[in-house]
Amino acid sequence: PKTMLQSGGENLASFNRSLGGSDKAKQAASDYLAQQWRDIVTNPSNGTVKKDWRNQSSKFLRDYDYVLRDYPELKTKLDLAVKRSA
Repeated sequence: PKTMLQSGGENLASFNRSLGGSDKAKQAASDYLAQQWRDIVTNPSNGTVKKDWRNQSSKFLRDYDYVLRDYPELKTKLDLAVKRSA
């Protein structure tokens, strides 16, 4: 999913078609994006939050903004996670 999601446009549409329907594709993409965000903001060795997690989270949200527009529920959850941790 990484290449498809980072490319946007037709590649994202192709990803959706390859999974046989938008609901299934959207769930797979949403799960993947959520995991990528978790990987960026937490330490893999112990699961604690990284010191620069806010900067990393902001960068992630900017980098994937065009994709997250198609996943408003996920974007809302990520935004809430950041706000609740402030």
